[in-house]
Amino acid sequence: MSYKLDWKDKGLVCEFNREFSNENLLESNAEIINDPRLLSLEYAIYDFSDVKEYPVETSIFQQIGQAAAESYKQNSIIKLAIVSNTTVMKGIMNVYKTYFQLANNNETWEMKMFRTRKEAEKWVLNSQLK
Repeated sequence: MSYKLDWKDKGLVCEFNREFSNENLLESNAEIINDPRLLSLEYAIYDFSDVKEYPVETSIFQQIGQAAAESYKQNSIIKLAIVSNTTVMKGIMNVYKTYFQLANNNETWEMKMFRTRKEAEKWVLNSQLK
């Protein structure tokens, strides 16, 4: 498996490894949105630190954006942190966000990109204290 899900008390860390693919992205997304813990989730950290190539297709983000819009209706408070030190991930995140907005009347979870997992954890955990 090219990803690992680590469920926390009120959060989730999804870590991808070098064998990242469209199938892995869809599989991890389906596993997360079909899990009952999604309803109480306050944050998710998607860590792409080990990924060096992104062989993703735009149609995948359309599917994931639609699934996110459905999940948003069940839980609108999730903070989404993306961890990557590559420039291409910023563009990928924008494509995902656009499809999410199109499927959900311009509403999305709060999203932010970070260069390290430590920065992402600080952001999501500080939000919980407020």
